[in-house]
Amino acid sequence: YGYYHPVQYHEGYVFCNGFIYKMEKTDNSVTFLAVGDKAIGDDAFNWSSGAFYNDLFYVASKTTVYAVDYKTNTVIDSYVFDAERTAKNNVQPGICLDEESGRLYWGTYDYDSYIHSIAIDITDGEAKGKFISESYISADASQKSVATPIVYGGRIYLAGQQGKMTVLSAKNLTKLYDASIGGGRVQGTPILSAVDGKIRIYIQCYNGHLY
Repeated sequence: YGYYHPVQYHEGYVFCNGFIYKMEKTDNSVTFLAVGDKAIGDDAFNWSSGAFYNDLFYVASKTTVYAVDYKTNTVIDSYVFDAERTAKNNVQPGICLDEESGRLYWGTYDYDSYIHSIAIDITDGEAKGKFISESYISADASQKSVATPIVYGGRIYLAGQQGKMTVLSAKNLTKLYDASIGGGRVQGTPILSAVDGKIRIYIQCYNGHLY
């Protein structure tokens, strides 16, 4: 399975394939300086994109989700969500964060069709930003996915390999319904737009069409 590495930018830092770079700009050029000499957690990442909360970056490998201080590339916490996983390919989709509830959500590809969620501590105590291990939940999303989920209005929207949008409860991951997209499998992350009271989700399918 091909290796694809999304590039993310956040407040002067660039993230790709588990590595972090700081941007240094002058009038004539831009330089990227590596933050640390190893990938996050010295782990391997493919398809992985992450979420940000304050100075922390959250990203998942095929077995572990990390919370890392991206300015120093220091892992402040990690949670092994599937120690038994034996996926053939190291493919882990993107993570989204519901800042109101403090919950992270991510799907899976290859090994199963599950969606995972864990809460982070959003209080102002010493544990701020760390994982609340007892809050971890998972559920069968009925399709494999490399897309980052969307969280909106108490629901999770997950597009995937079966060419449909799976809608689940953000609270407990109960599946609510599936909506057929009609363009085949989805490997890009959908975009949600809320304009003039209208909520739309835009999806690019593998056939190259936008829905």
